[in-house]
Amino acid sequence: MNDPYIVSTVPVPSDSTPPVDDYDDVDISNVVPLAAPPSTDDPEAPYGRTKSGRIRKRPVGSARRGASGPRGGNEVLARQAASLLAQANGLITTGLFLTGFPRTASAIAERNEPFEAQVTAALIADPALCRTILRAGGTSAKLSLLVAYGMLAGSVAPVALEEYRDMRSRRADEEE
Repeated sequence: MNDPYIVSTVPVPSDSTPPVDDYDDVDISNVVPLAAPPSTDDPEAPYGRTKSGRIRKRPVGSARRGASGPRGGNEVLARQAASLLAQANGLITTGLFLTGFPRTASAIAERNEPFEAQVTAALIADPALCRTILRAGGTSAKLSLLVAYGMLAGSVAPVALEEYRDMRSRRADEEE
């Protein structure tokens, strides 16, 4: 055999049978089981009853799992919340640029990184506020994806518009 996991093999005789232990002489009348399975005979209580007699609403061992909010230490939460706010600033910058305020947009974009650092430092002391910001703005990946695409479109749109104008003017020059 070339199997690297088998170190050695011992032949087993074909006529051998494993020994059987008889426990007929053991008295189990006073033995109490460690845990009794829940009674499923009761149609009103499909998961059994509690020790106090109330009906179980879910199987034993299963826990109710609600939507958990953002978790982490103060620094982690502060960085996540500040990053989310910086992304929102990026979306605002894109909107300003597209509506004709390019200098305002570039001023916000220049100050976005220091803003994120200042917000992180401010939010470290208040994890509840961090959780509120994260729940309000980052509860779904769809919102983050929308922000990312908005920022991409805002930064690419002016370049595409300029190329389109150049191409249109070249075609107009060729036709003349």
